[in-house]
Amino acid sequence: MLKNHKLASAIADCGFYEFKRQLTYKCEWYGSKLVIADRYYPSSQICSNCG
Repeated sequence: MLKNHKLASAIADCGFYEFKRQLTYKCEWYGSKLVIADRYYPSSQICSNCG
């Protein structure tokens, strides 16, 4: 992306922040509920038997 890795990560983080901000705004505008999962929330199946 860029040679300066710290700057590149800051730009990438800013992009996700803006996306989250827009989603929050739109949900408030339309009366929807936005659920944000924790970064380490186990959102995928652990195994095929767990369901």
